[in-house]
Amino acid sequence: MFLLLALAVVPAFLPVNLAVSSTDDIESRIVRAIKFAESQYHNGGVVSGYLHDENGSQMQSYTEDNSLVALALSAYQETHFSATYYADLQKAVKFVASAQAPDGDFYQYYDFGNGTWKSAGKFYYWNSLVLMSLAYAAFTITTQISSESFFWSPIVDRLRSCVDVWLPGSLSQNGSVIFAFPDGSRATDVRYQGALLMGLIYLATFEYYWGSRDVAGRYAGYSRLMATWLYSLQERNMSRWGRGGFYSNASMNLQAGEENAFAMFGLNSYYKGVGLLMPSQRSELDGMRNLMQIWEEEYVENITAPYGAVSFGRDAGGLKPYPRLTWTTSATLANTVDVWINLGPARYWNDSSRIYAWLTESNERSTDMQTLEGNFYEEESVAGSLLRPSDLAVAMLALYSIIRTAFVKIPGTYPVSNSNPPKFTRTSRSTSSAVTHSTGTAPQEITMAPTNLLLYAAAAIVVVLGALVGSFVLRLRGKKRHKRPTSPRATRSRKR
Repeated sequence: MFLLLALAVVPAFLPVNLAVSSTDDIESRIVRAIKFAESQYHNGGVVSGYLHDENGSQMQSYTEDNSLVALALSAYQETHFSATYYADLQKAVKFVASAQAPDGDFYQYYDFGNGTWKSAGKFYYWNSLVLMSLAYAAFTITTQISSESFFWSPIVDRLRSCVDVWLPGSLSQNGSVIFAFPDGSRATDVRYQGALLMGLIYLATFEYYWGSRDVAGRYAGYSRLMATWLYSLQERNMSRWGRGGFYSNASMNLQAGEENAFAMFGLNSYYKGVGLLMPSQRSELDGMRNLMQIWEEEYVENITAPYGAVSFGRDAGGLKPYPRLTWTTSATLANTVDVWINLGPARYWNDSSRIYAWLTESNERSTDMQTLEGNFYEEESVAGSLLRPSDLAVAMLALYSIIRTAFVKIPGTYPVSNSNPPKFTRTSRSTSSAVTHSTGTAPQEITMAPTNLLLYAAAAIVVVLGALVGSFVLRLRGKKRHKRPTSPRATRSRKR
């Protein structure tokens, strides 16, 4: 099985009652969160970007935050077939592009107060989140709107520069990646390896269709090693306390919720892309489905009771329930949705529905974790503690997760009545197509490129991956072209 994957700020404290009803329509939640992001945009003239904290007291814009704005808004465009927020998406991407340092990596943030960029020159952890988010956005948008390749190809070139300069020297022989952190330490990290793996898969797939297949093959090779290392950290012995989950490291004494969710970001993406990028390994996908199954049934379903809250982690002594982080819950939710899409059993859809319900009032406090303004509360700690608004990165990961959740018709009643991919009427590559969204409504017409595996993997209940990839390739063959200074999340995520 080891060989299989190788192949194959200053926050304001607000009263708890500043929240909306859980009956609020999920699409209204999505729009409100996007409007919150828009309110965070600061036009600074030479440099403009989305501010890190809710009230803008720090006047700093982080590449991580802006990258996750791009992740969420591209997911919205992917699932809603609407370019309504495309300008906002491009603003975030332009900020990140301007944040690239001379050595190819990305600065951590821009300080509008003194007009300077901060922290670069190493393969810092936030580069993985930049690569994950912008590679996903580039592939998603270019696939939907072929004429936008003129905007996204230079962005992909910037991402490639980061990978080509830094990854060869950071990737160990065993497949682990060494990341740098602002405190001067260098270490492997399951979270950021998962994010980086997702980014590499989307970069490779972008290159496969619109760039260089040699580059796609090289990135697939990196991905193979990295996925193998992540897989080696999953507990497959069903008699052990850690069954199904991913350990933080080879000592096998802790399974952190955040690390498990981000490991699955990478491995879910690897599952979707391996048949295309390494077609000889399509027959090996059963083992990867087993990985997802035991993660869902033996890990997720054992750390989310009661209320669907995602515990901070677990060890041999049992669950570590607090703090229950919106960041971790959102990442877990997005991945349980993907596992249901990939595998299909109703219980996985129900798992996702329960986690979503925790975000929207069905928790110990009976409190909606989304504020009236569209932001999200940072965490649920012990009873009686105040809830504080999150930074922008947390809000955007939460937005991404509820966009994915709405796509599979949560909240609702299982079974999903319409689970097939939207139907396209395409007269040519360069003409507009009438698109019927899965809700039955007719969204804005946009110019569509040919359909693709990754875009619609998210719409299938049962993935017959080999057949889909085979027909897809035939149609398209030959077509080419941690410790953050002000962020509380990076600090508390290291509470072990």
